Amino acid sequence: AVVSTQSTGEWLKGGVKFSHDDILINVLRPGQELDMTMHAVKGIGSDHAKFSPVATATYRLLPEIQLLREFRGAAAEKLRSCFSPGVIEIEEGRAVVKDARLDSGSREVL
Repeated sequence: AVVSTQSTGEWLKGGVKFSHDDILINVLRPGQELDMTMHAVKGIGSDHAKFSPVATATYRLLPEIQLLREFRGAAAEKLRSCFSPGVIEIEEGRAVVKDARLDSGSREVL
């Protein structure tokens, strides 16, 4: 984020600075340089979502898989083939959920 020193009532040389000193803007190789002209626009969320602090959102799938009955033998192999690798494993001849987070949400059904 870029903040104006004017907003805090301070008038520092340059007038505008980064809110944190460790923000990486670009990686340059030896001998390279940036030549740019920048224009700042102050906006609010009701103007456009890009100005809202909650405009950037992420989503993470956290599935929960429960086997309602026991699967053994060929049925366990068939069940395992319906899921992404690593989701269902066969232990002692029966299917168990090993890591539900590896599931890709496939619509393949047994």
